[in-house]
Order: sequence, then C-alpha cells, then structure tokens
Amino acid sequence: MRAPWKRRGQEVDPFRVDDLTERHLDSYLVCLEDWSPEMAEAGDLKARWYERARDKGLRVKLAVDDDDRAIGMIQYVHERARRAAEECDPEVEFTTIDTFDRDTMLRCGRSDEVFVNGRPLQRGAPPSMQSIRRKIAKQVRRQRTRGSSRS
Repeated sequence: MRAPWKRRGQEVDPFRVDDLTERHLDSYLVCLEDWSPEMAEAGDLKARWYERARDKGLRVKLAVDDDDRAIGMIQYVHERARRAAEECDPEVEFTTIDTFDRDTMLRCGRSDEVFVNGRPLQRGAPPSMQSIRRKIAKQVRRQRTRGSSRS
C-alpha cells in the first residue's frame, strides 16, 4: 500500500505501509527516535512491553519510505474507528483533528485520542472493531431515544 505523505502543507515522498520486521525493530523500540539520547532513559521498558504484547497478538504497522526508513507508526485504533463510523448509521460523523501543530495538540489535551460522543473510546488496550461498533451503536440508540422523548 502506498500513500502520499504531507508535512505542514508540503508534499514529500510517498511511503508504503509494512508489517514490523527485524530490520526496523530497534527503531520501533525507541518510538522511531533512535536519534534522541533521551530515549535511552527508558531502557528496555518498551522492549519488555512489546514481547508481552506480541505474545498476545499485537501487530505493528510502520510507514516506510523508498529508502526503507521507518518514518511513522500506523495507528490501528484510529483506522478501526474510521471504518466503524463509515459502516454505521449515516448520521455518525467521523472527524479527524490534526494535532501535529503544538497549539492544536495543547487545545485538545492529547495528541492521540479517539472519542465517541465526546467520551474517550480507549481505556487500556486498543479496542477491537466489534467493541468500537458496539460503542458507536449504543450512542446512536441513546441519541435517538433522547430525540424521540423530546417530541
């Protein structure tokens, strides 16, 4: 899969989405910040977490450029939420807020969050597609019930 990559309004080289392999594992374990001396402070914390999570079925996808460099991590929860919203009632709206800009991120409070009707979707491990669908459907039912009780 190839996609264009934009950074602050400018077009840059396309990338492909790949499964995590041994080639990019070390970079992934430092959140693709192998250039940062601060990442050494975390020690092997992410490596230990990754071993446990991988044994429970964790899959990791990376954006990889034409020079075979990992340039980003793909967020499954966001993609699942977008697909679930598209499959639901036409009244369900999926909105993305680009938090790349620091001021926008600070206004939102977090750089990486999914909300259903103003409430955080995720508490703990990333929810399954089925769980996301159920939560959206529940909110749709609630909204319809509230709407019909006002009539």
